[in-house]
Amino acid sequence: LPKNLQRPPSGSFASSSDGLGDINEDNVLVQQMQNAYELRESDGVLDLALSSEDSAPSWDDVFHHVTVASAGRKGVAASMLNAWIGSNCIREDVEISAANALNLLHAWEAKLDSHSDGETIITPDMVTYSLAYSAVIRDPNRLSDAEAVLEKGLRLSKKTAGSKRRKALAAARRRKTEMATDRIEDLRALLDPEFNVLMETEDFVVVNKPAGVACSHRILTTAGKTNKKGRPTQNSDMSLVDALLNCNVALSTLNPESQGLVHRLDRGTSGCIFLAKTDDTHAQAVAEFFCRNAKKKYTTLVAPAPSDDHGIVDIPVGGRPARSDHLVVKRFGESKAAIIEMTTYTGRKHQVRVHAAKGLQTPVVNDELYGFSTTANEAMADLAECLASTSTYESGRERFFLHAAELAIPALGVDVEAQPLPGW
Repeated sequence: LPKNLQRPPSGSFASSSDGLGDINEDNVLVQQMQNAYELRESDGVLDLALSSEDSAPSWDDVFHHVTVASAGRKGVAASMLNAWIGSNCIREDVEISAANALNLLHAWEAKLDSHSDGETIITPDMVTYSLAYSAVIRDPNRLSDAEAVLEKGLRLSKKTAGSKRRKALAAARRRKTEMATDRIEDLRALLDPEFNVLMETEDFVVVNKPAGVACSHRILTTAGKTNKKGRPTQNSDMSLVDALLNCNVALSTLNPESQGLVHRLDRGTSGCIFLAKTDDTHAQAVAEFFCRNAKKKYTTLVAPAPSDDHGIVDIPVGGRPARSDHLVVKRFGESKAAIIEMTTYTGRKHQVRVHAAKGLQTPVVNDELYGFSTTANEAMADLAECLASTSTYESGRERFFLHAAELAIPALGVDVEAQPLPGW
């Protein structure tokens, strides 16, 4: 990991173990929070919390610091508080970490119950309860506390789901369950022959998602429905979640919008994606991604080729800090195009596509949203034959040359590769 992405050693931020109440220390910590969030958002605040020498701070003080540092921006305040809870998923002392996570969550909930008129209300979300659960479950003496936290998260999920989603979630809980590996041919018929199961347990499944397939549909429609024979209806747009549910593969209900999904791939991207089957695994996976313990590597075909064989791309994506590492694997046609590997250290939407196009000045082939042009790009002469066979499916589904090749989540025992590349 590059030095500028490594977590700082304990004590590297100016903090004190004498308490957080002193005015000067108040100002210092607030300034540190603001600086950390401005530079790296929740990642920076997470590292600030980890570096604090105060292992059991006053949570009223933490709320005060966050309120001042966030300047009343509710989204920023929630992100900072989540980062502080998330730090307890990483600390070595599991007993102190579990107590800290519970204390902060309870203090947060108490603030909701006692807020005054006109006071900014910051509401815990699914990420909050996932982080708290993951911190508490590490302490074998607090299993009942962990279950109570997860139950709160499930109640929140049910409350925010809406009536249609609630009915779908209730039906999912009653449905008989099967393993994806036992329904592989049915899943390929619903999605694409390139679909494959990379790893599966009773708690999760990791699959190779074909390009052109959406992970899920945020709005419930008939797009993912099948006919009586179990085949997609006319004009169907079968998502990955739709297909798995249609094949009776159990998926967690902690995410009310998209069952089982902890992270996403764009419709046009193929490769590794993790789906949780149980709610406790879903919560732990959310914590692993939040704390940047999940490792993702992408393989992509870009044109033209980057000027450097290796380097760090550090430019914002969607106005948010984002960093990636790129490595040229193979060059084509006097560097008119190249296959590169890109490792992401943050998880922004379209991060690889933006970093390739704007950071390296080498758009992903077929990604017209970020500047690739089949008429203007000189590399097309060398790639025409390859594109003719792999650029689109017969169904006309969106596809570009980006593949999530590797995914590792060590805490859950996940370490998979989606090989070979899809027709490249």
